Amino acid sequence: FIASRFRIRSTEFPERLSYQGRSRSPRFVRYELETAFGPLVIYNVHPASPRGQIAAARSGGFRQGIRSGALFSLAPRPDIDADSGLRALQVLTMTRTADRETLPVIIAGDTNLPTLSPSLSRFAKYQDGFEDAGSGFGYTFPSNRPWMRIDRIFATEHFQFRSFDVGCGLVSDHL
Repeated sequence: FIASRFRIRSTEFPERLSYQGRSRSPRFVRYELETAFGPLVIYNVHPASPRGQIAAARSGGFRQGIRSGALFSLAPRPDIDADSGLRALQVLTMTRTADRETLPVIIAGDTNLPTLSPSLSRFAKYQDGFEDAGSGFGYTFPSNRPWMRIDRIFATEHFQFRSFDVGCGLVSDHL
């Protein structure tokens, strides 16, 4: 969803991705806007969430994880690998598309990528609004007790971030 005081010239939903024999959503939308500064492109992103895998890994609670040894197990977890692989493919598809743009670009949304995620390197050519103009930790999730930054705004060099604040938690489970 996007709301804009500027005219939205076009909205594009990318083709579905093939992943592990299934058709999957790339989970981003491309908008081209006509602004007072000229045309620009906004990517609204929301790659697959790891919530299901986190809940499965935590099932039974912390004590059960210790008792069963599951918390310390090095056994392969194909479900988690598949989930991470899909998210990485979605990010790769979106950034490759954005990298080809000739207009100024803003990429914003719930990236589902915490700070140590390898997929964040795909955004290296973009400015990170919080890193450029924010302060503190910038944690955005969960809103009731935030402890990680997964919501982000990136932009091409056409823009300069002058300030950056994390919003309130009254609207969503994210800040």
